[in-house]
Amino acid sequence: MKRITLIFLLVPMLCFSQDIHFSDILHNKIFINPSVSSLPTEINNTGIIYRCQGKSITVPYKTYGLWLEKKLNLKFLQNDKAGYALIASNDIAGDGNLQKVRILLSGSYAKTLMDKKLVVALGYGIGITNQSIDFSKLTFATQWNGNFFDPAAAQHEPYANSSIFYLDMYAGLSAFYSASDKLRFEGGIATDHLKEPKETFYTSKNQLGRKVSVFVSSRIINEQLQFTPGAIFLTQSKNSEFLFGSDILYHISDFTIGGGLWYRWRSDIIPSLRIAKQRLEFTISYDTNIGIMHPASLYRGGMELSVRISLDKKKVNKYDCDEMEF
Repeated sequence: MKRITLIFLLVPMLCFSQDIHFSDILHNKIFINPSVSSLPTEINNTGIIYRCQGKSITVPYKTYGLWLEKKLNLKFLQNDKAGYALIASNDIAGDGNLQKVRILLSGSYAKTLMDKKLVVALGYGIGITNQSIDFSKLTFATQWNGNFFDPAAAQHEPYANSSIFYLDMYAGLSAFYSASDKLRFEGGIATDHLKEPKETFYTSKNQLGRKVSVFVSSRIINEQLQFTPGAIFLTQSKNSEFLFGSDILYHISDFTIGGGLWYRWRSDIIPSLRIAKQRLEFTISYDTNIGIMHPASLYRGGMELSVRISLDKKKVNKYDCDEMEF
């Protein structure tokens, strides 16, 4: 019991990031890097993603995401490309319904080099964030009457607002290289919260730290099999997260099925299942907690679901890559 109590006290120090995070982030990179919308690996698509975590320990943290990605085939760009994306997310956490709603619009430009084998893209996004909390659902030290917390007692909490808005921006650089028809590489770096906006319900000057993300991935194609190993590193305000692993996909005509195994360093083992048919793709994953929280979580972590829909009228090839049109 003492060990579990200590874990709860350490939770604020063990959080890997101040922002929302998804386990299937390498498949939804637009949430962290605005430049990927013009890369040849990204088709025109829209989708939703849902994540529920921490249910075995406390009030579950629920995260919803929505995105739309499109390329712009502008004739004056010749072999180059442009793209844009609209993303929205809603994160709800804790007893006080701490909620963060974020909406961003981004644009990107991709330059084609080395006889179309190399593509380098730049992207920038801007949007607005609203963060709110219901203080009436929280209890404070001033409400302790000696025997129990009295919710009717005055909180005497010096907060200035229970809902705040701020402007936010992110930017990124990414690259795609096609070594051959069977081997492709991709990587990128991005920075979120460029101006470190003020984020507090009080009169203090708490700044939201910049978040830096770096990812690398590859696609190894062997007949009807595709291997997609990758890794991503995120850091923000002296906290960090490192995720790596691989998916294995098997293609049969217009049907794809596969699975993956990923590892969040010192935290979770994440198996996943991916099924796709024609323009529709469904993914489910589950975080199996093996870190310091596991005595309290009993190895239970978070479930994540996503649905992706291709907006292309033509049939997308089985490797989700249209760089031959670049």
